[in-house]
Amino acid sequence: MSTRFVVPVAAASLFAVGCGSGSPPPPATPPVEGSPPAATPEPAAAVDAGPPPPTAAQRRPLELTSNCTTQTTIYVGEDPKAGGEGKKTVSATGGIPMIPRLADGTQTVWLLDEAGAPLIKVNITRGMKKIEIGKSCRTLDAH
Repeated sequence: MSTRFVVPVAAASLFAVGCGSGSPPPPATPPVEGSPPAATPEPAAAVDAGPPPPTAAQRRPLELTSNCTTQTTIYVGEDPKAGGEGKKTVSATGGIPMIPRLADGTQTVWLLDEAGAPLIKVNITRGMKKIEIGKSCRTLDAH
């Protein structure tokens, strides 16, 4: 069985000139016809290990209870006008058992009016464990 090499014309002319001093290095060994091209080493890709595990401050539960007799809306995050996942509905005299915290254990919670406009906000610190919506449906207390 014979092996057949395909040598490009430019590479063939380099061999004809020779490989003496001052000449360019010889080209890499040409691939065998019908074989896949040699793989070039690629830089190591960063491994996506997913989100980091929650910090101790994030694992502390933050509970919200409502003393309001009507359904209310809160927003968890910095900008209530942004909407999205931070917007949550709280049922009349209901609650939310787990409000997420940031990595440092803090969080901002907004109470929204019926139109979705911000009424009041509370800045949660690491030591706080509970948020309460008052009977008036217009107050927000954190302890």
